[in-house]
Amino acid sequence: MNSDEVDPPGGVEVDPPPQVLSLSWPDFPQSVVSVLKSLKEEDDFIDVTLACHSRQFSAHKVVLSACSPYFRRLLKVSKHGGEEEDGDEEEETVPINIWLGVEC
Repeated sequence: MNSDEVDPPGGVEVDPPPQVLSLSWPDFPQSVVSVLKSLKEEDDFIDVTLACHSRQFSAHKVVLSACSPYFRRLLKVSKHGGEEEDGDEEEETVPINIWLGVEC
């Protein structure tokens, strides 16, 4: 202990205050868009398919949910996965939403 320091009351050591970490990521929005585009192009983590007439579009639920309150509500109530009644886990599936009467 330095001679200028005072013993803690009762001789109990006090933890130093936590260090503050500041993280700055100036191009964060562009980086997120770039990574999401890359994931889409490589079909990584695709977890939903939209079908309209004879066309199909693969997508990410999180992106659809972030961009549309309608998709957010729809995808929240149509969750897939979990366990079957006999305890065996279901094989992961990609849900398909079929849109009729919609121009695409």
